[in-house]
Amino acid sequence: MFTITVSWPQTLDDMLPLEAYGGSFIFGPGINSASSYCPTSVGTGCPVGNQTVFTADGGALDVEVPGGQQVYVAPNGALSFTQAHSISYPPGSQFGGFGGNGGEFVYAGANGTAGWITCPVDALDFSPPLNYIYQIYANVSSHPTRYPNNGPFFVCYDVTLLLDKYTGGFGAWQYA
Repeated sequence: MFTITVSWPQTLDDMLPLEAYGGSFIFGPGINSASSYCPTSVGTGCPVGNQTVFTADGGALDVEVPGGQQVYVAPNGALSFTQAHSISYPPGSQFGGFGGNGGEFVYAGANGTAGWITCPVDALDFSPPLNYIYQIYANVSSHPTRYPNNGPFFVCYDVTLLLDKYTGGFGAWQYA
């Protein structure tokens, strides 16, 4: 099992943890925890749920909820995860191809992808310096929305996702 740290040298956002949030994976200076949920019926047996933990192969999140939560790359390239108790995902999504290589989280999908990019989603506040929230995408070379002039991303950057060994119990009951 492992967590992920985003390596983005020469920025203030270097070495921040990657967190599960709303079906995608985000990071930024104002992101202090993963978005997780545990039903009250579980009581004190709920895992803490404040960090995003992946299974050993990276193809799923390390959750206690029955059925688990799978990790996939959505058609727009977004690194994503399924909702708990659901196998629903957008048509054209790609599962598998995740792994570790030299301490990095890598993806080799059906479209010959390699590497990761990040694009700003929102700003927490607009006073300098901007504290953006960034979302992670597979660097899908054949996808037209990779760069600002070809799609909705106004600025995207190459990043490296670093593996950090996790030795605790389940990361969360479920990520939300």
